[in-house]
Amino acid sequence: MTYQIQPLACDPASLNGLSEQLIRSHHENNYSGAVKRLNAISTRLQGLDFTSAAVFELNGLKREELIAANSMILHELYFDSLGGCRQHTTRPARRCPDTRLRQH
Repeated sequence: MTYQIQPLACDPASLNGLSEQLIRSHHENNYSGAVKRLNAISTRLQGLDFTSAAVFELNGLKREELIAANSMILHELYFDSLGGCRQHTTRPARRCPDTRLRQH
């Protein structure tokens, strides 16, 4: 599965108490980095032969996948909760890699 970087749902210049530069930088660097990292890990997992892969390699990739997915989801929730953005979203939960964690 390929994850897409979601655009900011609000105008960062209209937020009180947070600079536009701070929000844009955080979105472009931290959030986008998490999405890119998750995509890179997913690609590695898709090409991995699970029958011959070393356990430590699979364990490391799955651990990093969870960390990157959590970072992506938490960043999306953060950006969506800022004033001026959508009031409520379930987007991150729908995109969650683990179907057990998705909202129905």
